[in-house]
Amino acid sequence: MPEAKARMSKNGLVVDGEGWFVINARESHWKDEGPLGSYCTFEGKRRFPRFGINISVLEPGERMGTYHREKGQLSAIVLAVGARGRGVGGGLVYTTCKVAARYGASVARETTDSAIAYAKIHAALPRSKFVKYRQGWLRETD
Repeated sequence: MPEAKARMSKNGLVVDGEGWFVINARESHWKDEGPLGSYCTFEGKRRFPRFGINISVLEPGERMGTYHREKGQLSAIVLAVGARGRGVGGGLVYTTCKVAARYGASVARETTDSAIAYAKIHAALPRSKFVKYRQGWLRETD
């Protein structure tokens, strides 16, 4: 597959054609959607034909969008990025949240200990292990 050429738009670098590319998200253009957060798509005037790829930044209380499906539906693929701190626990705090609790995604008591935060979930699951990539986890393109 050939390299897709990036071009400078009014608000940053974008890609209009097919092919691979490397662009620093800070140099691309972003869209501010108010209560739906801000995101970078890397797309120019022509949308990417197979995948919508966004880097979204959400402030507390913002949501990425409304649940939906797409014509070429995939299994959900999530890239999670957190800014880790230093020292034991890295500054991570598992906080209580009433909304998250409705969906089973909150701790009962605030803690910095992941073993406590996940104790109930891990007790019901087999021990996790490293495995090789399973064919089909990331859908192949034509």
